[in-house]
Amino acid sequence: MAFFEFWGPHSFAGQHDSQDEKHLTLIDVAPHRMGILGPKRFLKVFGDLDVPTVVDVRNWTRDYVEQVWRGEVPNITFEGVVAKGGDGHRLVMAKAKTEAWVLKVKDLYTADEAERIIES
Repeated sequence: MAFFEFWGPHSFAGQHDSQDEKHLTLIDVAPHRMGILGPKRFLKVFGDLDVPTVVDVRNWTRDYVEQVWRGEVPNITFEGVVAKGGDGHRLVMAKAKTEAWVLKVKDLYTADEAERIIES
């Protein structure tokens, strides 16, 4: 099973500009009964395709999450970062959002919708 991000230059939090050219970016692959490929195997097999940029290889700490929140980590997206470690059924994933992204979501959506989007 393959997982993709559908996006355009002006896409944001599920909203897409109908005039934009759209893209699909491969974000995860789960071979039958093997779980999701870890970052090393994923990049080895699919790294020559349109996949997310690897920002850094590092330990995930409270300080790092706070740096992402403040938008201080070089090369991150406006939304933030996704971290992955391990492989298959032992894969661990986490997300850290930027404060600017969270505030924009809260500005565009109702409180319930914003919370659902932020937690996804």
